[in-house]
Amino acid sequence: MISDATTGKAVSKRRAADHKRLVSGLLVGLFGLVVVGLGGWWFTIALGVIVHLGLLEFFRMAQFKGMRPATKTTLVACQLLLISTQWSVNGGIASSLADAVLPLSGAAICGWLLLQPITGSIADIAASIFGLFYLGFLPSHWLRLRNLQSVDIAPLVGHIPWSWVSSGLLITLLACLMVVASDIGSFAIGRRFGHHPLSPISPPKPLKGLTAAWHPRFSSGLSAVHFWSGRTDPSQEAA
Repeated sequence: MISDATTGKAVSKRRAADHKRLVSGLLVGLFGLVVVGLGGWWFTIALGVIVHLGLLEFFRMAQFKGMRPATKTTLVACQLLLISTQWSVNGGIASSLADAVLPLSGAAICGWLLLQPITGSIADIAASIFGLFYLGFLPSHWLRLRNLQSVDIAPLVGHIPWSWVSSGLLITLLACLMVVASDIGSFAIGRRFGHHPLSPISPPKPLKGLTAAWHPRFSSGLSAVHFWSGRTDPSQEAA
């Protein structure tokens, strides 16, 4: 009797957690669809918020390992990377000036850590520069991707009557679809078969879920590329 009651409570808690996860996932997906559709500075602001939260999580992991990264300097530098990238795409500043933000930010981070009363170690510098590249430089390419306009990249755009649909919008949605498919596949497979946590900091993320995430990512990406390329006829593929 006691074990049945305990099992029932565990099942109800799990269902409640799944329901909350589903609702929050749908809301986040809707928000992402809106900001990607809007593009421009709206997309830049939303991406900046995501980058900021991601950097805080990354630096928390680094500090858990005893590192002392340049948290505030890197946070500011990553936001400058995003703003300068979008600004240069709009023609507000020269692209060469936007490209100079990355090396200048790296030099500023290194100088800040080396000039502290307790000089930063190689691990501190490496963690900060990694955060700058992984959560600053790489996300800035989402902005470049969203602003693509060439029809040759996504021929399906030529068959869509709405002028606000661009190749950059379709390709950005494709990239988001692959990320979502990867996360869902990783969660489902890891929850069912995963037993070994990827990191002690984040035990709910099993290693098996991470390694199995490539299949839904690859399948969704291949399907979307096949559809958005406009080649739905097998004879076109043969040609």
